[in-house]
Amino acid sequence: MFFNHPVLATAVGGIPEVCPNSETSFLYKVGDITGFKEGILKLFNDRKILDEMGKRAHSFAVDNFSTKKILEQYIKCYMAILKEVY
Repeated sequence: MFFNHPVLATAVGGIPEVCPNSETSFLYKVGDITGFKEGILKLFNDRKILDEMGKRAHSFAVDNFSTKKILEQYIKCYMAILKEVY
């Protein structure tokens, strides 16, 4: 996502939370090889969709997973723990 590319993945675990389907990603059920293939072909054959999804993926990644954002979340978590302890 940071490299302006959409994600094609299976919708398992935490992946749907970090890869919003149809905005930045194409997510599939486990074993949906046909759907996965169609997603690859859609991006391969339509540069506009590839570029638009890639831009949204990059923006989403920067907004949610940049070093600054992750550090802010760690600090918030540690501060909450410290408030409970002291």
